[in-house]
Amino acid sequence: MSRTFRSLKVESFRWYATASLMTNTAMWMQRITQDWLAIQLTGDGAAVGFTTAMQFLPGLIIGPIAGNFADRWPRRMMLVIDCIAMSLPALMLGLIIMFGHPSIWHVYGFAAALGVASGVDSPVRQAYVRDLMDKDDLINAMGLSGIIFHTSRIIGPAIAGFLIAAVGVAYSFMGVSAAYLVAAGVLFGIKVKPREPDDVMTPGEKPGLAGGFQLLRQNPGLIVVMALTACVSSFAGNFQVSITIMATKAFHLGAGEFGSLTSMMAIGSIFGAFQVARLYRPSFAIVLLAAGLLGFCYLIASAAPSPIVFGIILLPIGMLSNMYLSTANAVVQLRVPPRFQGRIAGIYMACGYVFVPVSAIVIGVLADRFTPRTPLAVAGLICLITAGMAYAALHLLKVVAWRGKRLIELDPAIDVPSKNPLSEGFADNPNC
Repeated sequence: MSRTFRSLKVESFRWYATASLMTNTAMWMQRITQDWLAIQLTGDGAAVGFTTAMQFLPGLIIGPIAGNFADRWPRRMMLVIDCIAMSLPALMLGLIIMFGHPSIWHVYGFAAALGVASGVDSPVRQAYVRDLMDKDDLINAMGLSGIIFHTSRIIGPAIAGFLIAAVGVAYSFMGVSAAYLVAAGVLFGIKVKPREPDDVMTPGEKPGLAGGFQLLRQNPGLIVVMALTACVSSFAGNFQVSITIMATKAFHLGAGEFGSLTSMMAIGSIFGAFQVARLYRPSFAIVLLAAGLLGFCYLIASAAPSPIVFGIILLPIGMLSNMYLSTANAVVQLRVPPRFQGRIAGIYMACGYVFVPVSAIVIGVLADRFTPRTPLAVAGLICLITAGMAYAALHLLKVVAWRGKRLIELDPAIDVPSKNPLSEGFADNPNC
């Protein structure tokens, strides 16, 4: 099997990948259908932003707590139960549309319910991948998980757009609910791999979430990456809001064309995920370059004169978004011992969500007060400015530097053990 797909030789990961594809496809269908319903009910860009805010806000609180439990409870069963929980909001909203009179408050309420369930799903899913894979194949498994995630961004919006146009919003929600339940069944059948027996607490290590924050304090380079992710995700990560507003307000497109624009970005994301899957080691330098280039692309997209040009620009935006998010996540995850996996994943996810609820509303307000292009321009500027600030911080920590007109990483190979017992498994550089 090629280097890119080597993780698929593990049977349990193949089943996990199948369930993950179904779950993520359902999630993207649900998000797109929610956004479409919100703008149809109100005609307001701010309503789409508020829907996204209600979906991401619970993750700020739920994520770290779920990550803490993921380090103590069986992760597979947590994912099974969570898939069932995610199916309920879609089912209820679909029934309300079919037999009642939906209002925007129904959309907000069920978006928040999905946010609670997905807030549990994300850190547990990231930690569970490490249960399935050996360390040598972990970065490849993360890359393939990125391919799965972004493939679902093509399939999900395309299916949602087709169902909305062909049979209506209610049946799109029903399809979402069914997909979650099938994914739960697939996850339930995966064989459980025992956790590493030698990964035990060290003297002086704090239990629970306090131990996760203790670990981060000893590794400020990871804090810089998390802070950069918080800023990049705030506007650049809210692409579904920006694309919805651009499609309906700037280009006046229908449901099918709207889904196609989202799929264009996903195609670029898949290409970026393939590049990540080929890596043997994630890099701080790739994280910084991807964030900076992403900012330039968002500025260009804000000036796109037509839907075709806008769709073309979404290809590199998708590629760079995935390369940034996947590499930043891998930089963090591969530099923590397995016993911290869930807690650090939860903290990292909360950092990614911290500004998303507010920025989603701000995007809608900016589009209503100025033009539909303004949020994209603002996102580009934020990516450029924060990437520069992150480079300065990592340079002061002696993690990255410019040498020979090239951005390089000073951090040594992550396989070199640390002298710090709490951070065992980290690089020698205490600032990594």
